[in-house]
Formats: sequence, structure tokens, C-alpha cells
Amino acid sequence: MKFAGRTDIGLQRLTNEDCYAILNLQDGAVVALVCDGMGGECGGGIASSIARDIIIDKLTGGYNSAMSGSEIEELLKSSVRTANSEIYQRAKNDISLDGMGTTAVIALVNESVSHIVHIGDSRAYLCSEGKLYQLTRDHSVVQDMVEKGVIEKEEARIHPRKNLITRAVGIELDPCIDYMNTSANREYNSADGQKLLLCSDGLTNCCEESDITKILQNDEISLEQMCDELINCANKNGGVDNITAVLLRL
Repeated sequence: MKFAGRTDIGLQRLTNEDCYAILNLQDGAVVALVCDGMGGECGGGIASSIARDIIIDKLTGGYNSAMSGSEIEELLKSSVRTANSEIYQRAKNDISLDGMGTTAVIALVNESVSHIVHIGDSRAYLCSEGKLYQLTRDHSVVQDMVEKGVIEKEEARIHPRKNLITRAVGIELDPCIDYMNTSANREYNSADGQKLLLCSDGLTNCCEESDITKILQNDEISLEQMCDELINCANKNGGVDNITAVLLRL
């Protein structure tokens, strides 16, 4: 499986509180994640780094190719809970880190099935046969408003409360973590040429889905170049936040 990732500070932030990781596991499986930190002068970067390191450590040490889908789901959720506990305690023990937390979107791909857990508003998308499917649901104030019919989907990207999330890693003791896998829907069944995108909201708040789709459809460029093009697109449209994109060719 081929993969690539890029992160960028953007044009308006002084630090980059996003981070990502991509690793090969046994028997051709791959794990990838994106975290987008928040809180305090430096807490966001600390929270996202803690989450990345703990989650990757738990997954590389706990995964084996004989695991069932439900066992993979529990391993993924357990890794997030472990990271959550560490970030929560660090924030309680250090007043300068009070309120720190991070989003997380994690994909473990094996045997053409993508197992995904997420918390917050970092997203997973599948690009297949010229269409872009959002696999995750944002845990955010504006997403709740869209679902209640208060605002339209198109308004969410420019709404003044667009950065307020309703769930995060490290904010409460027992976070609710969502899981999905692409084998549950025939439309998502993996096939040659499909691409899985994990990204922070610095990308999705600045790029139209049509622009993301156009970039991911261009098979004349490498995955690394696609990541660069995605970040360039976000920066051309303001670069108001840190931007991270991870791509896997399934």
C-alpha cells in the first residue's frame, strides 16, 4: 500500500499544533492518523503529540493480522482512551496546560477494509470513481446546527462558531469515540485506485470538496504531490489554520 503525508503551519498561525503518523504493520496492514491540538499557549501541540505517540505505540504493539473486525475496533478505541487519560491527567497536573486537548482521526487498513475511529472535527474521506465520500461525522457545534436545520451545510464552513468542537481527546475522562469501517457499505468497498484521505479542519475549512476531488483524481501526480496540492489549495484560500493531509492508495 502506498501512502504519503504533509503538514503545514498555514499563513496565519505562529505554531503548528497538527501532527500525523503513517506506519506499516504486519502482513501489509497500515495505520495512519491525524491529530489537531487545541488549548493554551503550547498545550495544543503537546496534546496532539502525546495522542500520536501513545496511539501509534498501542496499535503497533497490539495489532495482529488474525484479529477480527470487532477486536480491531476495540484496539483502536482503547488506544484513544489511553491517550485521553494521559492528556487529561497532564492538564490537571499542570495549570499552564489546562484545557488542552486534540482531535484524532485514525485509520487501520487491512485486507482492503479501512477501520476508522475519530473524535472531533478532523475527517476521513474516500475518493472512489470520481466521487468524494465523507466517512466521518464532525463532532462540532455547526454540525449539530446543520443536522437540526438551523443552518445549511454550505454555511458551516464560514460560520463564526465553526471551530467549536463538542468532543476531543483529553477534555473529559470518558470520551465518546465513533467507529466505522468501509466493508459495511457496498459503495465504500475498496477497489484499485481508491484513495483514503485523513485531514485536519485547516484543509476542509479552506477547500471546497470539488477542489479536493479534482486533486485526488489526478493520477498523473504522486501521492506526495497530491498532499502538496491540497495544502497549496488551503493556503491559496487564506491558510487560516494549520493544514494536514494524509493519503493512502488502497
